[in-house]
Amino acid sequence: MASAITSPAICEDASNDPELAASVERRQLLLHTIAERIADCAKALLAKIAV
Repeated sequence: MASAITSPAICEDASNDPELAASVERRQLLLHTIAERIADCAKALLAKIAV
């Protein structure tokens, strides 16, 4: 019987979950980074449709 192949990115526990394992400061940094990326994408999309 073949063994199952598991992805290292998929964990059964929460050891790699930033919402549970990261400090408050790290979570705030992650949120800020995500917000900046969303804002950059929104600006780029707006620039495309404004032309």
